[in-house]
Amino acid sequence: MHRLDSYFVNCPREDRVVAVSYTDTVENWAKTESHCANILLNEVEHDGSITKTFAVWSESGVKDITFYRPSSVEYTSPTEIRLMMPNEYVRPENAQPLDCGINPPAMEHDVK
Repeated sequence: MHRLDSYFVNCPREDRVVAVSYTDTVENWAKTESHCANILLNEVEHDGSITKTFAVWSESGVKDITFYRPSSVEYTSPTEIRLMMPNEYVRPENAQPLDCGINPPAMEHDVK
């Protein structure tokens, strides 16, 4: 049995990106599938835990962060939420298109 965990943002500051961080165990993150449109800003491992920081709102183009996890994995609340400074947000080069869930990028296959 699995579940979707989502965190939605609706901020009156439409000009500022919100950085939302989650900290969980390495084991729990290994069991977690992140939605393709989540914008991962950074990932830091420390003492058996990983903290992942995501961008939402404003120019990031997304309003939520969503994970797919086994229901046996405890729900994780954000450990930090902050408004990013103006011009601080830079979209990561490896971020998927915002419509990746309904229009996935083509996959490359080796034909033998």
